[in-house]
Amino acid sequence: MMNMQRALLLLVLLSMAAEVVYTADPTSTKDFNIGRAFAHCTKLTKNNYDIWFTGLISTLVGITGIKALKTVQQFLEYFETSGGTDENTITTGLKGLVAGAATYDEADTLLFTIIQSSIDGDKEPQLAKTATMTKYRGNGVSFLKHLFDKIGPGSLSRQTAKKLRLQGETQQETETGEQFCDRLIMENSSLTTSIDGYWASS
Repeated sequence: MMNMQRALLLLVLLSMAAEVVYTADPTSTKDFNIGRAFAHCTKLTKNNYDIWFTGLISTLVGITGIKALKTVQQFLEYFETSGGTDENTITTGLKGLVAGAATYDEADTLLFTIIQSSIDGDKEPQLAKTATMTKYRGNGVSFLKHLFDKIGPGSLSRQTAKKLRLQGETQQETETGEQFCDRLIMENSSLTTSIDGYWASS
């Protein structure tokens, strides 16, 4: 009975070890299996950008020992706050996060591969086809900006809905007048095109 339990425990441990993604060189991704690492993530469709995006970050947080993936994580976190700006501003900001063009290029290519592998090609064949366009192939930042603008927080319909909601916003009972103004300014600044008037930050 004891030998059977040990054999089962060993089998479980071996199965778990087989799932571990490992690379001997912390600066390399050559032994890293992107498909396996991100297989559990929600596949991207036109209606779930936020859930998909959060899933990518959550997965990256759980992976250790691969520098390029930590840089990709930084890219995504930067996009959360700056995705509404123009692509040149985003690229300049991201290059300021990394040491050297080679590091940026590696992370940019890796970001593209992760995005492409996480698109739901069955439900969104056009989205999958867009990823094959020359202008996006290997350019993760450009492709993520495209997704942000087309189906993410930067899309016209979502921005319009946010503007309408923001214009009807009222002060909450628990916040002071100053806190209310600060909240409106912050939400307004998150819009791709801010609403003119007293909400605009100076």
